Amino acid sequence: TRMLTAKLESRLNSYSINTLTGGYSRKRKDFYLITDSLTRQYFGITHNIQTRNESKYFLTEKFSYTDPTTKLGFNFNGGIFLRDIDRSTRYIMTENISSSSFDSDIKELKLNFAGSIRYSGKSLDGFIRINYAERDETHRAKPIEGANQIFFDEREELEKQKNNKSQRVSLFGSLNFRLSRKDKIALTLLHRKLRYDTPSEENYDDRDELLSILRFRYSRIFSNYFLYFLELEGSINHVVYIFSERSSNNNIQRFIRLASGGEFSAAGFSNKTSAEVSSNYTTYDFEDINPNFKSFAFRQYVVKDSLTIKLSHFTLFNLNGYVKLSEQGDFRWENFTSRPSRYVQELYAVPLFRYSLGSASFGVGLRYFSLTTFHFDKSFALKRFKGYKSIGPLSQIIVRLNDKLDFLFHGWYEFISYENGTKRELVNLKIEMNWNF
Repeated sequence: TRMLTAKLESRLNSYSINTLTGGYSRKRKDFYLITDSLTRQYFGITHNIQTRNESKYFLTEKFSYTDPTTKLGFNFNGGIFLRDIDRSTRYIMTENISSSSFDSDIKELKLNFAGSIRYSGKSLDGFIRINYAERDETHRAKPIEGANQIFFDEREELEKQKNNKSQRVSLFGSLNFRLSRKDKIALTLLHRKLRYDTPSEENYDDRDELLSILRFRYSRIFSNYFLYFLELEGSINHVVYIFSERSSNNNIQRFIRLASGGEFSAAGFSNKTSAEVSSNYTTYDFEDINPNFKSFAFRQYVVKDSLTIKLSHFTLFNLNGYVKLSEQGDFRWENFTSRPSRYVQELYAVPLFRYSLGSASFGVGLRYFSLTTFHFDKSFALKRFKGYKSIGPLSQIIVRLNDKLDFLFHGWYEFISYENGTKRELVNLKIEMNWNF
């Protein structure tokens, strides 16, 4: 691995900074593969070698300016990125060759430009950011001397089908209104457009995507112990395939969510509770033509709770759990009617006692999870379909070596029982390392 980076920074005045950065890196990986009998006999080897060389070049510039008198700030950054991935196999028999025997080369060119403006005042702050990104990816097959041209042309055509170009434009903004010392309103907006093109006539993945997300959040501090919030979110995602071969996948996803909750904390006690309802309506443009695609509605109600009680200086009690109620069914957007087909009920709870000793903490508790699925019959009556329950002990060990590195060992034993009377036992172990640079 080789890497070279250069950075040049200049200050035009006390409020503006201009940074120019360039770099180059190269990585090589060799993979030793067991060869087939013919290649082993012809070259007198036991393992073949496949090499992957990846080269990257980049040049970026960032300019920022802040005016304390107007409380405005501006940022601009742009960059060009080049990447070349070369795959090569050392030993190839031309007498026993196929289209898969040829290696490939990938070249990628990316352009990124972004600009933002921000404002910071006493009762109002926010920013708006515009980003433009373009990417061009080219695949080609590498010829082999003495190989059959027919197989090479076949592989070259397969590689050309992977060529693609994309353009992405996004607008992102956020505003925070401080109505008073206790009341705050936050607005967030995201609007993104993607254009994806494939030059090959055999690739029909060309499409346009449009995504819009709007989020509103109101929070109020009632006292030093209690914080309340109300959140409303809505989004629309429209996907349109250009060619008729894939246009049956054209769809619009409409999503809306309403959530509310609070956080209470006092000496040795804290509790976080939230409840939300959400609906997702996915409609296909040509579902009348293709019976395999049907518009559907998915609605969900979720209640979450997290409780922490400090029993002593070293001991804590935690209780985490949730209840999910979901419903899915066929949907018609024209008259906004749905026919429910499935109902799912989920219950989850984990009570846990935790003991801290120095830089380590140990926890023991119980894990409970149940999943029950119901189907609706022709009279829309609920019929129990299937489900299972899982219960068993669990344990946790968290070791913090320093401020940047910690390890988590999480294990639990499950006694699982199904609706049909089947029972099984399952052991689970999860090891996680977190390294904060």
